[in-house]
Amino acid sequence: MSEIDQSIVKRGANARAYGLSVFDNPYLKADQCPAATGETLEQWQAKHSAWEFGWHMEDAIASGEHEVKP
Repeated sequence: MSEIDQSIVKRGANARAYGLSVFDNPYLKADQCPAATGETLEQWQAKHSAWEFGWHMEDAIASGEHEVKP
């Protein structure tokens, strides 16, 4: 995982810790989608998935689960 992905994972985890929903993923906003940013779908998807993974990881910790669901 690249440094940028790790940073995004951490932001997703922090969002969950602050009580935000998985649907608050900033990469779902129109200004962060490939049409607005000019990045490839693969680049956008990697960022979206990294944030969501962090969110789910923190959710598993908060709920006492030991399995992280990607």
